[in-house]
Amino acid sequence: MSLRPYFLGIFVLGILLTPALFASPAPQLTGTYKLTGNTDLGSEIRFTAELEFLNPADHAVTVSSVGLPSPFSPGHMVTVPATLTVQSHSKAQVSLQFVVPKRDFTAWSAGPHQLFLVRFQAAGTRPGIANVLLLRLT
Repeated sequence: MSLRPYFLGIFVLGILLTPALFASPAPQLTGTYKLTGNTDLGSEIRFTAELEFLNPADHAVTVSSVGLPSPFSPGHMVTVPATLTVQSHSKAQVSLQFVVPKRDFTAWSAGPHQLFLVRFQAAGTRPGIANVLLLRLT
């Protein structure tokens, strides 16, 4: 008797159940951002972004860090700490400073909106990470 189908079944079941066991619900955060200044550091750019998060949910969301994924180096990200609580049905603003490779900044800032990787915790849930799309204000 082969155990292969048995282990395959357990493996598939584990894959299907893992997200349900460990995932935190993604926040419904949306919002805008505005670049308020940048400095050329040679191979890097230091810039400040004013982020405004909007929370349409019925519970508060606490943001502990915001990251920018690199378009050229998958898995590489610049993350900065943030201390911000967005109350339910409210907005909250934070100003953060990032230092990123120049070519990442050029590619990242080219579009009308950007993805920010936000580390968060909603009331009554475990901490999680979610991509949050923010629209750029000029």
